Amino acid sequence: MSSEKRDFDPSILWEQVGEDLETFEAILMVFKKNLPSHLEKLNQAISKNDFSLLKLEAHSMKGELGNLGAVEGAEIAKKIEALAAQAQITDVQTLVSELMDTLKPITDYIDSKKRPI
Repeated sequence: MSSEKRDFDPSILWEQVGEDLETFEAILMVFKKNLPSHLEKLNQAISKNDFSLLKLEAHSMKGELGNLGAVEGAEIAKKIEALAAQAQITDVQTLVSELMDTLKPITDYIDSKKRPI
């Protein structure tokens, strides 16, 4: 994945919240707060072949990432969800690694406190 690629478009969330800065910030902070738990549950589900948990967490992340404007991350989460629904563990770990790569621009943006909106 190229470091030039930008998957995360905060203007999508900005428009969804009606340009309300307080709501925008709150959603970003909730995402950042919940992210470690989501990742832990994804890894736990993989290690235990718990397809129900894997599907649930992938589904949650798909929605959250889509709302944030992280289209590629949402697509990867969708693929993980589909594999979990079919009880297929093959390729899931690779997809989770790809998903984690898409999270860095989001967490960097949240941490930067820069809001180019």
